[in-house]
Amino acid sequence: MDLVRFKESELPMKDLETMGLAADGRLLLEEVDLRALLTGHRTSLLQLENLKNDKIAIKALDAKVSLRTAGNGKAELLIHPVYHRPPTPDFLDNDEAAQLEKGEVANLQKIVDDGKGGKRKCWSNMTRKHGNSSFRIPTGSLLRIW
Repeated sequence: MDLVRFKESELPMKDLETMGLAADGRLLLEEVDLRALLTGHRTSLLQLENLKNDKIAIKALDAKVSLRTAGNGKAELLIHPVYHRPPTPDFLDNDEAAQLEKGEVANLQKIVDDGKGGKRKCWSNMTRKHGNSSFRIPTGSLLRIW
């Protein structure tokens, strides 16, 4: 049995209401998802709909949510989006991205401009988690050259 890290009274209700996971001070989560939040784990996959604030509007987003303790000691809501299509890094063209998606290549390395007059080596590889139809392509600067 997992230890409870958060009390239900500590939940960030305003944030949960913004995400459509609560209304009028009442939670709209399944019991298993509430238990996951209170124990510090991620919920099951949820479809968040009509997310809006002053800067962005999202029609629908598949995500898991979790809680963590913020610097002020209060519970903070975290959103973990699930991408069903991998985001393509800027330095890959469509053919290279397709090769990674299909598993034709395990990884790719390219030397690209760093925007500061130099060059950098970038890499991309496909990772797939068991039981999850989504995958991600992490990218990063391995080393600065020239």
